[in-house]
Amino acid sequence: MGLALFATFALSFWIVSYSLGLKSFDGFLIALIAIVTAAGVKVAMDKLSAARRDA
Repeated sequence: MGLALFATFALSFWIVSYSLGLKSFDGFLIALIAIVTAAGVKVAMDKLSAARRDA
């Protein structure tokens, strides 16, 4: 659920940054980096919690 909310926030940031004059591609790259980072954190947290349960 958190990843979906973060993706929504990042894409909203893309729209707002474009309306404020930032180039569309630049805003999209910032949003993409934020989404990929959030997905990586989610995967890492899932792996860590699974390793902790197994130990």
